[in-house]
Amino acid sequence: MVYLWPDTQRRTPPLTLRLVLLQAGRQHAALLTNVLDERRLSAADVAALYRQRAGRWK
Repeated sequence: MVYLWPDTQRRTPPLTLRLVLLQAGRQHAALLTNVLDERRLSAADVAALYRQRAGRWK
């Protein structure tokens, strides 16, 4: 988990995010999501979405 406090919102609770580390060959990516439950969004799902968005990560 990653906890983030934006500068403009220091007095509010932090954003709770999940760090997803991906590797395909020599390519590495570190992505953040607010979907904390891995059963709802797996690392494979994140990789598929990243592949659609970025057109890479084969």
